[in-house]
Amino acid sequence: MLDHAFDSLVRYGGLSSQFSPLFWHLGDLGVSVFFVISGFIMMFTAGGDFARPGALGTFLAKRLIRIVPLYWLATLLMFAMSGGWKRGAIGFSELAMSFLFIPYRGTNSGLIQPVLGQGWTLNYEMFFYVIFALALLFKDRIGIALMAMFFIGLPAVALATNVSGVHCGTAAVFYDNPIMLLFLSGVLVGWFYRQRPDALRLGYPFLLIGAILATDVIAAAAMGSAVASPVFVTASRVLCVATVIVSVFATNVTEGAVERLSEIVGDASYSTYLFHTFVLAVMNRTVPTDGAVHGTIFVVLAVIGANLVGHLCFRLLERPLNQILRPVFVLRSARPSA
Repeated sequence: MLDHAFDSLVRYGGLSSQFSPLFWHLGDLGVSVFFVISGFIMMFTAGGDFARPGALGTFLAKRLIRIVPLYWLATLLMFAMSGGWKRGAIGFSELAMSFLFIPYRGTNSGLIQPVLGQGWTLNYEMFFYVIFALALLFKDRIGIALMAMFFIGLPAVALATNVSGVHCGTAAVFYDNPIMLLFLSGVLVGWFYRQRPDALRLGYPFLLIGAILATDVIAAAAMGSAVASPVFVTASRVLCVATVIVSVFATNVTEGAVERLSEIVGDASYSTYLFHTFVLAVMNRTVPTDGAVHGTIFVVLAVIGANLVGHLCFRLLERPLNQILRPVFVLRSARPSA
């Protein structure tokens, strides 16, 4: 959210473009933490389903119900707002590939992203779900080992094809990204947590998390455009893994106002992720961005507004859709076959 809010300031003249590498890095940090958490949560919630009959179908049904309906609604809204069918900027083939999570390169932008721009991360997410579901066919150690071999093998294949000069299709280029290893790291953290939940006892976890991320952001600000270097990106993603490990194994978290607010924001985080760009689209046309004061007000209002809209979408759309669809499709997929 912060990455996209700051990016709006740069695009609309509120900030110099020299800050773009720093804001890009903030977005990359967000995606990295999200992917590690995703791997951990899948292992935490479905780690006991390895080699269980019907586990593959039940897992995929839950994931599709959780992800697809709201994503399709947001994608249709973006398609309608863009007027793509009138100007030819976005065609129905692009809409279909976005619906099916098939990576494609935009005709005008040249970027590999769907109609709803931030949905590129969901293409990775759904690919991970398919691999995780297939791993559930085996016992946990075998399934995780096969998953690890697959995700480690993807970058190796990419390197081999680059060296040999072989031309790869858009999907191959997209999925060969080493960012997929972040899902695997989350799975491994989740597996270790299931084995030894009390292995680490850390005090003041939020201070540690803040220190880890603050160190990285300060380093990014100092390095300027060098934040895009592979070495720095890799080091930052390792810090993201460390952040999640600290979060997972922190044992002395109390129940208070901060935790309750975090839970509310977290419940609506998927809706916020999908719809925050619409909030920014409105604000870009209504809220001034020139100067430090206006820029600060813009970012604060963007974060508050996006979370409020996300919470409303969660209450009015996401949760009701899940409550309607889960009893139908999850129970059906869980029934043993003849």
